[in-house]
Amino acid sequence: MNKKNPFNNNKKYSKNYLLKGGLVIDPEERKIKKNDIFIKNEFIEKIGKNLPVNQNNTETIDCSGLYVSPGIVDMRVHISDPGLE
Repeated sequence: MNKKNPFNNNKKYSKNYLLKGGLVIDPEERKIKKNDIFIKNEFIEKIGKNLPVNQNNTETIDCSGLYVSPGIVDMRVHISDPGLE
């Protein structure tokens, strides 16, 4: 199965993203911190407060009041073939 990469859009390098002011869930420290996240070429480059936007290819997304997490998985979901549930 060939899945489309939402970050790529058939370009050699993807767009960069700056998620500003989100409530970042840190499972390692078990804390929620208000931070910015800079994503460069599909990878988290930096997490911190008041990160500057210094690249032309960066889309800034206002995450004020929103939670940002490394991934939340619903472990109770049962996935099977349609019709065989």
